[in-house]
This record gives sequence, C-alpha cells and structure tokens, in this order.
Amino acid sequence: MITKGYLMFLINPFLFSICLNLRSVSVNLADETAWVGAGATLGELFYNIWKNSKVHGFRAGVCPTVGVGGHLSGAGRIERSLTENATDITFKWQSIASTTDENLFMRMLLQPVGRLS
Repeated sequence: MITKGYLMFLINPFLFSICLNLRSVSVNLADETAWVGAGATLGELFYNIWKNSKVHGFRAGVCPTVGVGGHLSGAGRIERSLTENATDITFKWQSIASTTDENLFMRMLLQPVGRLS
C-alpha cells in the first residue's frame, strides 16, 4: 500500500514501513532544534547539523544509512533474558546472518542488563 510518500507492506508476522519520501531535515540554530522526517537517514541528519553549525551535534548511531524514524523508535530491538530464550534467538541470528546480502549492515548486541542476587 502506497500512501502520502511512504510504503507499507506485510510479511507475516512483520509490518514494514518505508518512509523514503519523508526525508526533510530542518535545523533551527536560534532555538537549537531540528525537525527530521522519519525517512531521513542519520547521515543526512548529521550532515545538515554540520552544514549549519560547527559546534552542535546529535548523539545517535554509527551507521549513517540507518533511517531516523527506525533509529529513534527503537525498531528492530528485541530484548530477552536467558530465561526468555535469548540463547535460541542468538542461535537463529548466527545461522541467518551469514546468508544475507553482504551490503546489508546488521548486528546483534549482547549485553548484561542486571545482576542476579
């Protein structure tokens, strides 16, 4: 379905939203804000901030091709503990990651979330 500049499609059980036409970036140095369309990439955001100011910045991810909408919404994030089958998810990741296109940047971050008493 295409509507108002973005595309949505369903591959059960996932819903994908592609916002390529919603890419505007407007930086306002007077009030130190930026309005960013969901389809803009982090690289476009970083560039527009740099173009307008050499002292302002925005802390975000390290991959400039990631969409701002997905990055800020936390899309793709799956948090699981060992008791919530994190080991199974890690195994699936390891078996799928090597079969994807080499131009697709993906990563899995394993980190402690707390301490057991």
